Amino acid sequence: MNLIQLKNHLKQHHQCSLRDLALRFDSSAEVLRHQLALLERKGLVKKLPSGTLCSSGCRSCATEQIELYRWVAAEEGSAVPLRFGNSGRN
Repeated sequence: MNLIQLKNHLKQHHQCSLRDLALRFDSSAEVLRHQLALLERKGLVKKLPSGTLCSSGCRSCATEQIELYRWVAAEEGSAVPLRFGNSGRN
């Protein structure tokens, strides 16, 4: 597994638990946390607060034990460009 595969998986699925990612990529939670932290610093993913329900909403897992990550980056080409300086006002 590399960072691009992880990024693409999160982008496709929008929200994933650390456990599901570890199973999907046959990787340890610690390795994934490091990679997810890199994506989070780049503003691409966000670690959700403890207690957040997963997307299935089944409530069969203890929410305090679930570590969820959500894709938050804007789709390529859809981001509003930033403007600097005079914002068009006279």
